Amino acid sequence: MFYCGIDVAKHKHAAVILDDRGRVKRKVFTVDNTQAGLQSLINALKPYENNVQIGLEATGHYWLSLDDRLTEYDHPVSVVNPLQVSAYRRSGLRKVKNDSADAVWIADFVRISNAPTTSRDTPVLLQLKELGRFRYHLSDQIGDCKRK
Repeated sequence: MFYCGIDVAKHKHAAVILDDRGRVKRKVFTVDNTQAGLQSLINALKPYENNVQIGLEATGHYWLSLDDRLTEYDHPVSVVNPLQVSAYRRSGLRKVKNDSADAVWIADFVRISNAPTTSRDTPVLLQLKELGRFRYHLSDQIGDCKRK
């Protein structure tokens, strides 16, 4: 089994592939946050196609297009909480914090934690979450109007 860790960012993602013992199989490489960049990531994953677990951090909204594209190609994707990866990183001896190191920590976290793949219902859940926040905002505004 191989593990791909992707540190999600606005313009460029950093990705790395580890084997089941945590050794680097493919050094950290960057992926542009464009259609061509995502296609290059898909091509980089082809040698590991049926035997790779992909982990990426839920950073803002930037992970959504990446998750959609990877699940289109039937890659198992685990979207992990950045706070969990940060806590896991603190267990290491080196205190390096950059995109390359983060990609390695994400891949290793997915390897160690055996993180489950993210549900295909994620877009629906995000819409429900947004509706819940909107409702809360409206009820807060109603309370403000009544107080005025």
